[in-house]
Amino acid sequence: MDDERKVICRCGKEMMLLEAEGIMPAYRYIAQYHCGCGWNSPVRDGVTREEAAEAAYRAAISKEGPND
Repeated sequence: MDDERKVICRCGKEMMLLEAEGIMPAYRYIAQYHCGCGWNSPVRDGVTREEAAEAAYRAAISKEGPND
């Protein structure tokens, strides 16, 4: 995402967006927000890099955890 959105973790620190190419043809990109405290948002995927990043952003700002 080009707008440099900031996501604040449950612990109060700023989280970092991690992006990679996916392995499934239908979902070519994956994204996740990560914090130095060890909390990660769920991995989200998309057909485009932007779609994956947007889905990861929505999961992270909702404070949705991988085990929630």
